[in-house]
Amino acid sequence: MDSNSRYGLSSKDALSILVNECRRSLEEHQNVNSGRLHVNDVANKFVHHYKLNYLYYILGLALLFSIGSVDLENEISFLLLGFSAILLTCVLGIYVLQTHEKKKEKQFMLTRIENLINYLQRCSGTLQYSTCIEPIMDDTWGQQCLRDGNIVNVPKMLLVENDVVLLRPGQMVPCKCQCEDGIILDSGMKYDPQVDWDPEHGIATPVKPIKAKLLETIVMDHIETCLSITSQPNILERQIHSVMNLMEKIGFLGYTLIVVGAVTVRYLYGNSQSFFGTRYIFSIMSLILLPFTCPMTPFILYIIRKWNNYVVSQSLGEESWDYNLKDYLVIFGNLTGVSVIDKKGVLSPINPSLDKVVVFRETSANSSIIIPDVLDLSSELVNDKWRLYFDSQLWLEKKEHLYPLALNLSLNSCQNLIKYHHFLDHLSCVAKDVPRTIVTTSKRCMCQFPELLGFTEQSIKQFFDIEPQWIGLYKRQPGEDPVPGLIKHRTPLEMAFCTIHTDLRSIHSHVNCQGTAGIVLDACTHVWDGKKLTPISDRLVRVVKDMYQRNSMTGYSLVLSYRATTCIIDESLKGKFVEVPINETPSVEPIASVPRSHSFDELLRDEFFAHRKLKTSSEVVDNVFSDHVLNGMIFMQYEALPNIVPFVESLENNCVRFVYFSKENELRSRIFAEKIGLEAGWNCHISLADEEEEDCRTRKDVYLASVGRNRDKWDDPVFRKRILRRIYASKSEIALSFLDCDMRISPSRQRSHTTPDKVGPMPNKAQLPTGVSAVRPHLEDVDNVPLLVGLFTDCTPIVTSEMINIMQEYGETVLLIGSALNTSNIDAFGQSDISISVTPLIDFNCHLVRPVLSNGSRYACDIAADIMALATDFHLNHDQISNLTDVIVGCRHRLESIRASLRFYLYCHLQLSMLLFLSTILFLPLMFTTQQVFLTTFIHLPVLFLGTVWTPFNPKHSVIKIASKTSSNLDRQQIISGIATFGVQFLPTTLFLIFLYFFALVRNSTMLCSFSDAVCSFGEEALLHLSTHEIRHLLGFYMVLFTGITSASWVYPMSSFWHQVPFISMPWMLSVLVCLLTQVIFSYLSGVYIHRVLSIYTLAIIILWTPVMMALNEIQKYRHIRDFNRVQRRTKLAFDTKLGMNSPY
Repeated sequence: MDSNSRYGLSSKDALSILVNECRRSLEEHQNVNSGRLHVNDVANKFVHHYKLNYLYYILGLALLFSIGSVDLENEISFLLLGFSAILLTCVLGIYVLQTHEKKKEKQFMLTRIENLINYLQRCSGTLQYSTCIEPIMDDTWGQQCLRDGNIVNVPKMLLVENDVVLLRPGQMVPCKCQCEDGIILDSGMKYDPQVDWDPEHGIATPVKPIKAKLLETIVMDHIETCLSITSQPNILERQIHSVMNLMEKIGFLGYTLIVVGAVTVRYLYGNSQSFFGTRYIFSIMSLILLPFTCPMTPFILYIIRKWNNYVVSQSLGEESWDYNLKDYLVIFGNLTGVSVIDKKGVLSPINPSLDKVVVFRETSANSSIIIPDVLDLSSELVNDKWRLYFDSQLWLEKKEHLYPLALNLSLNSCQNLIKYHHFLDHLSCVAKDVPRTIVTTSKRCMCQFPELLGFTEQSIKQFFDIEPQWIGLYKRQPGEDPVPGLIKHRTPLEMAFCTIHTDLRSIHSHVNCQGTAGIVLDACTHVWDGKKLTPISDRLVRVVKDMYQRNSMTGYSLVLSYRATTCIIDESLKGKFVEVPINETPSVEPIASVPRSHSFDELLRDEFFAHRKLKTSSEVVDNVFSDHVLNGMIFMQYEALPNIVPFVESLENNCVRFVYFSKENELRSRIFAEKIGLEAGWNCHISLADEEEEDCRTRKDVYLASVGRNRDKWDDPVFRKRILRRIYASKSEIALSFLDCDMRISPSRQRSHTTPDKVGPMPNKAQLPTGVSAVRPHLEDVDNVPLLVGLFTDCTPIVTSEMINIMQEYGETVLLIGSALNTSNIDAFGQSDISISVTPLIDFNCHLVRPVLSNGSRYACDIAADIMALATDFHLNHDQISNLTDVIVGCRHRLESIRASLRFYLYCHLQLSMLLFLSTILFLPLMFTTQQVFLTTFIHLPVLFLGTVWTPFNPKHSVIKIASKTSSNLDRQQIISGIATFGVQFLPTTLFLIFLYFFALVRNSTMLCSFSDAVCSFGEEALLHLSTHEIRHLLGFYMVLFTGITSASWVYPMSSFWHQVPFISMPWMLSVLVCLLTQVIFSYLSGVYIHRVLSIYTLAIIILWTPVMMALNEIQKYRHIRDFNRVQRRTKLAFDTKLGMNSPY
């Protein structure tokens, strides 16, 4: 190591290295991916559904217009050439738009990274780090590091090359590093040193952290992962893709052949005076087929997507909205599940809250039977601070019982939390050799409890005049046998943490002990019942152990005890730990009776006043860890944050499944899942961990595993005899150990293994799979229950990503919410359809101490959260999560409006194409001119589409109760429904316009007219004096007016006309007025005066046909709403069906 290993990097230098590494990763990516876009890559990328075939088809239509613009005498029609140029411009515009989108997609993440680098460069002030030491867990977000000469907790995302970190025992290495001894550890490896333990004296030297220099920067891998994230098509894009495929395979080919055949027949029967008898026939084919292509669709979808993302970002409170990768409105509108992968700081506070306090009392005044008394507590968040209070006022009668507990928690509290975590680090190395055990961080901040009982700093000041001593004890007791149904159940390793405070006002010191039930109860001889000390009974010991076992399986438990002593720990034992032999308990003589008085001489001769130093582990056990008084127990649970339960309820009410991926075992996960309102009983949760083989190591194997350096002495009879005496209780057991090395289970342990059903997990193996590898076979062969459960337990980042992938394969749209400080969430964020990183609510080391941010400094956690947000779509504060429900409801409403408008847009184009086609096959003059077709296709219909889409984002009534699953296939029922809608709402108007066209031609033509374009324009003896040109403009006005009236039923597609009147929608009203106004202007520019063409007869036609058309529209809409509601009720019934309703329990 170099010279900076002593002081580490400064925050300024570390930030500079971080910026340089980010910039280097960005430049390397740009150098590798600097190639030009391929034409196929561009054309296939635009919203995932337009292909080169579509562009080639439009180019073919432009070519037909060009051919038709030149007649037989080689005279050129510049008007047709202009229209051909418009089509070429449209194709070019689509290609340019696709190229722009592709480049924006490639530059999108690069732009975000560049903005982040600029932000980091502006962070020139000092960074404020957390100084607390977290217990080593899988979701630990910080790493102890040397910064500015101090040991601080640096977020892992801010670690850079040449940083000097402290690797704690049992900790996963954050990235590749080199230790002080030159050993190189790769990312994911565990620093797992050997425990140096003296088996003869029972003293263990603590395993200390080691310094290591990082050889790489974590943010580089993060940036590479973010740059590799690609967007996947959403449900709307899949559906449009299916429609385009259907139109390409059936419509384009089949309809083109039919149109060519019809135009060819007209050409054979045509003459030189008719358009059908010239080369203009090529333009006619192109004119009929042009509306079928809906050429403006890519442009209006681009506009809609940009507007959608703006609306969603504003609803979520995001400032930046220029998103180009995804259509977030479509994803939110089709959301079927919200998944959360982090609990601490997202669903609950960082630390567990005090849930229960257990004290002891006599059953009656004349009875000597001691029973436990449980007092419940609750916590609530008030002004960003958690307030603790008792649920019942009966606690005021228990103050005498609670004072010893409060004093214990005051003296053995947050002041010793760093030492306690070092003790846990040592135990993590011990537990790996003890089968079925785990190190549990049960000791958390409980400073509020003494404050609740009136304790202040002045109350305990006398105990800190002399520096307190502390000692950690543990026992290599193998864990309980596996509980049926639990995959990763582990018993907390037996341990105790004791503090020794010297009181100058008295002649003795105070030992306050906190630990697990087994080892603490072995040291207890009496119990405090609120008035006096009572000898502890075997019955009470069994009851306390049973309560501890029940609560430690579902939460965190501590047993508290006390004793007074005049002994002090020798300097040789300071900072070391004591390993208590497995079968060794403090020797306590049976107490027949308690003497009521003592003589002064007896007190002077008592060992209590023998001031001496303790130098061996046996002396420590006999003088510090024996003759304890049992004070009580405390139980802690993680509480749900106040806004989480209403949020889960609102999601359930809107049929969005809330899924919690828990890293804990089934029991603890079920308890917390029920607190946030999830169904977590029988048949309602799945463990994603594969089943493990049972650890069958014997007690001798366990003991020898801890003294690996003395294995070579096992053949020595003297050494073996001494060791076995510490393992087994008698010589007979030593003899039996050579024959049968299996550990015996005492009757008390057998009773403890008999766990009630309400404590053990629900045996759901027969119904649900175990392990993520068994989920797919279950979905294929059994049922879909794994997609319906709301709780997955024993999760790791790998299995979480795999389970999200399985959900997506079966049509689920998944929103993932996770902590912005947990670096293991990156892969899961990239796998989900949409991801949100949340800045966790950070609890500091002590509830009563809050650090203040100095001027000009920034929290390191905030910068790390901003870097982590690169992998997510949104980065929100915790308070903004509650807005998601309103966003989902609004997006569903808008998405259904977009779908309806797209159907209306497609039907209108089909109607226009059909009008032209019918006028051709009926041997009528072409119904509309080229100018009219282009005006309707490129202006009128896109404007009406936008008018029907832009309805209010937040609906008055939530009509859509549940979103459909992602499916790209058009089933037969959907095709039939689409044909029926067109047949009812558009086909009658189409036939009516054809009839009007025929009737107008007949009434305004001479006997010499053969219905050709050339002759009918000279019909001067008709009654109304309308030429074919004027009739076309009149029919064009009819078509625009009727299309606008028809669009009224598509403004609110899920509400009847009398429930939501479309005339109050200003965007729709403006779009209809724009279409009518442009049509009138077009007629006037063409020399047709609409006010002269319109007559009493034409107005009567409009008045008579409008109610008929509106009635047909409402009938079809009513039928569609009825079918939709029926499907919604059926789907919601399936959603609301409880998985555990048939539980045998």
